[in-house]
Amino acid sequence: MSKPVLEIADLKKKYSISGTRALDGATLSFYSGEIASLLGENAAGKTTLMKVIVGIEKPDSGSMLFRGDKYIPLGPSSALEKGIGMVPQSLKVISQLTVFENLLLGFKTNLLGGAIKHFKERIEEVMQRYRLQLPLDKKVESLSTAQRQKLEVVRVLQNSPKIIIFDEPTTLISETEKEELFETFRRLSAEGKAVIFITHKLREAYSVSDRIYVIRSGAIIGRYRREETSVEELHNLVSGEEISTDRIQLTSSGEAVLRVEELSIEGSVDGEEAVRRVSFEVKIGELLAISGVAGNGQEELLEGIFGMRKIPSGRVLLDGMDVTNMPPHNLRK
Repeated sequence: MSKPVLEIADLKKKYSISGTRALDGATLSFYSGEIASLLGENAAGKTTLMKVIVGIEKPDSGSMLFRGDKYIPLGPSSALEKGIGMVPQSLKVISQLTVFENLLLGFKTNLLGGAIKHFKERIEEVMQRYRLQLPLDKKVESLSTAQRQKLEVVRVLQNSPKIIIFDEPTTLISETEKEELFETFRRLSAEGKAVIFITHKLREAYSVSDRIYVIRSGAIIGRYRREETSVEELHNLVSGEEISTDRIQLTSSGEAVLRVEELSIEGSVDGEEAVRRVSFEVKIGELLAISGVAGNGQEELLEGIFGMRKIPSGRVLLDGMDVTNMPPHNLRK
């Protein structure tokens, strides 16, 4: 196995005001040419760990090695100078400026007089290379959320980093845009870059990653190559609970108003099912709860029932009428 590009050993971080121990001996490594997911629920320590890597937070103890050398970033600019860039969950673009002006501000070296043409050529080369086209002369305030995210990605990539961190990047984008983002991950890893994907969504982590780390209460409690684990095992680690296959039979005297039979629903990645052979019914006067760790199929199930996602097999019956794959506007009637 090749040597890690980034090695993290026994990082600890406690916030003095709240007393929260955000990192509790986190130890993990990242490799060039791989997509690695850091998977965990909210408040598991994911974002704190990334903030330490790029120098936003300082650890209380522990160490980091970047390309074999001691690594102590002074902040995001320092990390980028060394070769580590991050696309944050809260996008940091300036809405009043154009795309090009935002990108100029993102270069790690100061712009010298007469060099604008050089910088523009570099930006266009990056956009072409990674298929991240953006209208350079448009103001950022006119861009969609996905376009603003692309802007953040280009702003990092124009500085040729060795490691790119994506912090919860799929939160506010569509399914098509997610797949485009994952294609960018694959292009970057194919070039030998290390891609770090921070997420709480199990199936997304499993579908796109070469390596998966599970973090809980600030500690890495699971580390796997993708082929060494399963969605079920990851769920157990993330939540601390085993998936139960037991069926609980409830009785109700009301009539079934909604019946779902053996329903399978396509996922974000071609050929993958987010929901497999799910059956249930809801009777008049009942309240049905669907729970689970985020990214485990709940959203896709609801989108399939409401006609927003394709159902390849199974049926949805509303008051006895088959409404499978019926468009949302027809369902509302």
